[in-house]
Amino acid sequence: MADEEPTQVSPKMTFEGNGASITNVFLTPNWLYCGSNEDGTLRSFRVGKKDAKSESKSYDLQLKGLYHHSSALVVLRADHKVSMWSLGEKRVRATLSGHQKWITSVLVTESGALLTASADNTVCLWEVDGALSGDGGPNGGRQSTIKPALTFKGHTDTITAMVFCRQDLFTSSADKTLRRWTLGGKCIEEIKGHENWVLALHSYDDKMLVSTSRDQTMRLWTVASRKKFGGRKNTKCHKVVELPGLPHFLKVYRTAAYVATSDNNITSYEIKTGKKLQVFEGHTGKVRSLVFVNYAMWSASADRAIRKWNTTNGKCCSLYAGHSKAVNS
Repeated sequence: MADEEPTQVSPKMTFEGNGASITNVFLTPNWLYCGSNEDGTLRSFRVGKKDAKSESKSYDLQLKGLYHHSSALVVLRADHKVSMWSLGEKRVRATLSGHQKWITSVLVTESGALLTASADNTVCLWEVDGALSGDGGPNGGRQSTIKPALTFKGHTDTITAMVFCRQDLFTSSADKTLRRWTLGGKCIEEIKGHENWVLALHSYDDKMLVSTSRDQTMRLWTVASRKKFGGRKNTKCHKVVELPGLPHFLKVYRTAAYVATSDNNITSYEIKTGKKLQVFEGHTGKVRSLVFVNYAMWSASADRAIRKWNTTNGKCCSLYAGHSKAVNS
């Protein structure tokens, strides 16, 4: 029997007004925030209003990337600084200044500190809670400038990703290595194996790492606990998976790793063994983002479409068509 065609889904509401490509989105119960690294603006839209544009506002923040931290948006700027933009006050509460090149990745520690990785080959740790607290910290609500509390140095090329595993920080880099760090900034392990840029890094079950590289492989790593830490090799690669193309996007969900590659497909692999599970075929352009909810996967692509997939059988359930250009997020 021929495969059923996916259900066509049309937009319920369209938010307009940016005038430039939207590269980042963040949704709260009442507001939708859209960031554009094309014109550097952040635009807010009131959710639930028939005329969402009437309550929209635009903020010029030199935006190049957007993350979330507690009650603020973390705005990565074109000048290599970071703006902590208050969701409640809708203004910049603090500026983080310390990196010399663009920022590639952001993480939040359990204590609420912020970690940023950069093309300047470093990671910076920032204590931001005081600047975001209700009283505005020592500046009484005025915008403050924060310098790094710690700088992690050791990589020799752009740091591409960061994850936590076994209570330590792991980084990947264009220098072909991974590194393991204490949160005190000390590098305690250099991990080699990839033969080209390491593009992405994820943790699994706080015991394993998954990395993808320009060498068109995915590596699965077993991470030793601190109690068993000793010798030179404490993070061991137990499986190398050859990928069908250059990896563009990596996401870990439940027990599988999902890799979008240059053939415009997404392939899922069992993390513990590296066994191929499903190939998700249908997009005709680069897959730029993946989201998972209750065993379903949504993919956004340069082919202007969003697709919903059944992760158990690899079939496309729904096709969301409405954008006139590439879907970024």
